[in-house]
Amino acid sequence: MTDFFDKLQVGPQLVSDCSGCEGFWYALKELFPHNSRLISSCDCAVAPLKFNLSNLEPLKLFQNVAGRDLFDVAQLSNTYAAGFPCQPFSVLHNDSELLGDPRAKVLFWVLAAIATTGPALALLENVVGILRVWKKVWKALKKLEKYEYLVAKILIDPLLLGDASKRRRVYIIIVHRSVLRPEIATHAKLEKVLNETLGRMELPGQAPPDPSHLMFPDDHPEVQRNAQERMKRAKASGKEIWDLVSK
Repeated sequence: MTDFFDKLQVGPQLVSDCSGCEGFWYALKELFPHNSRLISSCDCAVAPLKFNLSNLEPLKLFQNVAGRDLFDVAQLSNTYAAGFPCQPFSVLHNDSELLGDPRAKVLFWVLAAIATTGPALALLENVVGILRVWKKVWKALKKLEKYEYLVAKILIDPLLLGDASKRRRVYIIIVHRSVLRPEIATHAKLEKVLNETLGRMELPGQAPPDPSHLMFPDDHPEVQRNAQERMKRAKASGKEIWDLVSK
């Protein structure tokens, strides 16, 4: 990735949608601490937006991926990331309408944002359940070809990235042809190169990164305060509480 941004001659200038508390941004900041910038942050929930505004100071904040004026951020950005809603695709939601779920429409707004802002690199993340409708998703992704993009899909074990989750995730990597080597000329070739790179990260006997140093212990005041607030909310809704603190 360092070579990628060396070719751009600037660090990641990130437009982030469905941002949450900006996990993508923190990852990029870890890799490029001195020359990266958060251009915009977007989430439908107020709490993450307040957190991002207070801690990260993006140049722009959005609360809706639909109907935005992205002209200003398009001029400043070169990287895009979105973890669009996974509920429509999750195998835990057996009654889901998949792409028929209104929340799934966010995916198409995300693709529209990529077409509008024209990043050199875009990274989308979702659950493996999206593979159930992959043919339709791929059809939508291929529309980015007219904007000179190649698209690849890779599956990653979160433990490999130092994430505490054990469920594999689907990452959709979208790269503009202008920053790719000439021999990477097709979607299949891009996917092959990415999977080969991923394979080198999964060498036998290599322990996955340990994310524990990134997390507060259970007895940390902030963890305790959050647990107490969750109990209050749950009690207010009439639910019986057994244990809301993860062991």
